[in-house]
Amino acid sequence: SLKAVSRNGTGTDNLPVEAFKQKGVAILRAEGANARGVAELAITLMLSAMRHVPTIDAGMKAGNWLRLLGREIEGRAVAVIGYGRIGSEFAKMACGLGARVRAYDPFVIQPARPLGDFAWHHDLDLLDGADVVSLHAPGRSDGQPLLGAVELACLAPGAVVVNTARASLVSADAMLDALGSGQIGVYATDVFEQEPPLPSPLLAHPNVIRTSHIGGYTAESVTRATTTAVENLLRALGPA
Repeated sequence: SLKAVSRNGTGTDNLPVEAFKQKGVAILRAEGANARGVAELAITLMLSAMRHVPTIDAGMKAGNWLRLLGREIEGRAVAVIGYGRIGSEFAKMACGLGARVRAYDPFVIQPARPLGDFAWHHDLDLLDGADVVSLHAPGRSDGQPLLGAVELACLAPGAVVVNTARASLVSADAMLDALGSGQIGVYATDVFEQEPPLPSPLLAHPNVIRTSHIGGYTAESVTRATTTAVENLLRALGPA
C-alpha cells in the first residue's frame, strides 16, 4: 500500500530506487533546499584550508603561537565539478570572492553564468593547474573515483580539494599519496564511505579537515527541506 517516499533532502543513495520504481512508489525529493547550506560549508572549508585555520586553532589550544603563511582566494583557479544547485551556488560565491572559476558538468547544457571570472568546460581539463577543486557531483554509476592519481597530478602543487558530495568521488589511496608528496596541500571532506567513519590513514593525516556531514545541517536548510518534503508528500497523496 506504499504510495510515496518523501526525502527531506536530495540524495537517494540510501533508498532501493529500482524496487520502488517496479512497485510504482513515487520518490519525492526536496531539491535545492539545502543548496545554500552546503555551498557555504564548501566555501568555509576552502578558506579554512587556505588559511590553515584548524591547524592554527589546535596549535594555540596546545599553548603554541603558530603562524602559518596562508593564501588568498582572489585570482586563484577554482575548479567546480558538478553544476547543479549546490555547485552553481558555490561558483557564484567563489566568483564573488574574486576567484577564477571553471565549471564542468556533463549533464548541464546551458549553465547559468555568475558575474565574475567564470568559464565553462566540457571535460576534466578544468583540473589543469587548478588551485582548488570543489566536488558537487553524484557518485559514478561504476563506483570508480572521479579524482585518482592522474587527476590529482594535474592540479597545481599544494592544491586544496573540497568534497561535500560523495566520498566515492575521491580515491583514498591516491589522495593519501598526494598529501604525502605535497601535491595536495589539504583535503577537506564532509562525506565518508561509512558514517561515522572508521579510522583510516587518510582521515588521520594532519592535512585533512573533517566535518561530520553537516553541509545541509543549518536551521534554514532543515526548515526548507522539511517544509518541502511535507508539501511534496501532501501533493503525492492527494485529498484525504
